Amino acid sequence: MSLKNDIKIEDENEIIKSTNRSLELLRYGKFEEALNSFYLILKSNYSNFIAESGIKCCKYWLSRINKINQIDENYEKGKTFFKEWKKFEIFTKSIKNIQKKVLTNIMFFIFNTALDAFKKDLRKNRLLDFETSFIIALSYKKIGDFKNAIKYFEESLTIQNDNSNIIAQLADCYALIDQEKKAKLLFREAFFLDPSSIELDLLDSNIITYIITKILESNISKKELNYWIPIYGRILNIFNIFRELIPSEILKLNREISYIENNFKSQIEKDNCLKTKLLNCYFWIYDNNKNNKNDLILIEQKIKNISEQIYIIFKNNNDKQQEL
Repeated sequence: MSLKNDIKIEDENEIIKSTNRSLELLRYGKFEEALNSFYLILKSNYSNFIAESGIKCCKYWLSRINKINQIDENYEKGKTFFKEWKKFEIFTKSIKNIQKKVLTNIMFFIFNTALDAFKKDLRKNRLLDFETSFIIALSYKKIGDFKNAIKYFEESLTIQNDNSNIIAQLADCYALIDQEKKAKLLFREAFFLDPSSIELDLLDSNIITYIITKILESNISKKELNYWIPIYGRILNIFNIFRELIPSEILKLNREISYIENNFKSQIEKDNCLKTKLLNCYFWIYDNNKNNKNDLILIEQKIKNISEQIYIIFKNNNDKQQEL
């Protein structure tokens, strides 16, 4: 190898080391040092996307971190970190070629710092409200401590036991630790209860990512994603773990089906999600009638009447599953 090539490799290795050091600075919230380090990287490597992303993100957080650190009350400080992170996520969507490594390291610092603030209040035996319990759970999840995340999400459910957003978060945690049966059961439950209240941006598991990808491939609007997730989850045999409904739930479900069916034609233009609500109900009833072939045929026909495309995907995957 020539001397010129040796020098080039050394330069590349130095850039990699400098980039890793800069990312580590982000992980510990040293935004000013990280900013200077990213600028130095760009001087020798003007098209480094990590450095470009890092500079924009450091500039965003520098002034904000100083303001948040001036908050005296730990409880408010922790909540402010969480709120600012949500604003930051919106900001990053405008950045071209945003680098995940930059976001991951900043996220680790932000949620760890929020947790530290909350822990100070927890040591004083301060009672947790629903919002705080949720933020603590999410913070643990974001830093990869899924055991504590599950603990606090479950604690949140003791306050609001039918909160679909919390159930979805709990499912996401189980998916991230490879407990797929629990995850699928809880995801299906969450998206049946109230899909509109589930914050998709806060879900990280491959289960949801895959379903969303398949929905978008079908040219369905992003605005309708929440409503189509339980449908595609079911027809793709991903949400394939079922629980048996109790009689009161079956009665309630049949009433809902009758109401939607009776008002479907007159209300479909006013409510774009009426189709998905009805399909979701059909699939729940279908999976609770496995031993009644005549009922299954009737429900399949109803699904076909609402959406032939959904019916075809469902039948094809259902037949494959039965063959297995």
